[in-house]
Amino acid sequence: MPFSYDEHAPPPALARAVRCFWSLTGAPDAGEGPALNRILPDNCIDVIFDLANVRGPNAFIVGPMLTAAVMLHDATVDMLGVRFAPGAATEFLDLRATDLAPADIDASDVWPDAPLIAEQLASLSRTERLARFAQYLTTRRRANREAALAMSTAVLIERARGAISVASLARLLSTGERRLQRTFDAAVGIGPKQVIRVARFREAAAKLSQPGEISLSRIALDCGYADQAHFTREFVLLAGVTPTEFRREKRLV
Repeated sequence: MPFSYDEHAPPPALARAVRCFWSLTGAPDAGEGPALNRILPDNCIDVIFDLANVRGPNAFIVGPMLTAAVMLHDATVDMLGVRFAPGAATEFLDLRATDLAPADIDASDVWPDAPLIAEQLASLSRTERLARFAQYLTTRRRANREAALAMSTAVLIERARGAISVASLARLLSTGERRLQRTFDAAVGIGPKQVIRVARFREAAAKLSQPGEISLSRIALDCGYADQAHFTREFVLLAGVTPTEFRREKRLV
C-alpha cells in the first residue's frame, strides 16, 4: 500500500485561519525500505493527530521550522493534521507561538481533550474525520488581536513572495517595526525577517519543482538573492540539501 498525502480545503468559516487540513496514510511496499518525506519550512504551525500510533492515537503540535525535517516512514502511517495560516494558530491554541520553539509539544498540554478527540477521529471514516476536526476547531476559536495583525502581515509577505522589507510592511500597516516583532513573537513564533526569508525560499523551491529545469542563476535572480552562491547557501540552510539535490529528490520521491 503506497503512501498518499492529500490536502483538503477548510470550510468557509475557517478559510482565513486554516491553510489546509491534510492526511498522510499508507505503508511501505515490501522490500522497498523506508519512504523519505522531506518537510520544508513554511511559516505555519500544525496540529497533527497520529492515529496509527502503537501506544494509541495521540496528537502533537509542531511550531514554525527554520530547517527541513526529514521523516523516514517504515511502518503503517495514518495521520490527520491541520496547518494554520501564519499567525492564526493562537486563535485556537492558548499559548504564545514562541512557546513552541524549538521542540514539538504534546497537544494535550494545550487541549486537555486532545486524547479524546484522537480516539474519536481514529474511529471515523476519512470524510467524517475532516468534518469532526473542523467542528472541534470552530469551538476552540477565540478572537485574538495579535493573531489578526500577524495574519494580515503574513498575507502581504506571501503576496510579495518574500520580496519585501520589514520597514515596508510597517509602513503599509501603519504600525512600527518593534510592534510587528512583538506581534510575530506572540502569534507566529518567529520574527518577520525570518518569515520573509522562508517565503522567499518557498518561492525558490516551487520554481525548482517546475518542469523544464529553470537555471539556478535565473531562480536566484528572480527570487532576489544576491547571486547563485547566496541562493545555494540559503537553500542548504533551510532545505538541508542543495538546490540540485532537492530537484533530483523531487523527481524520485
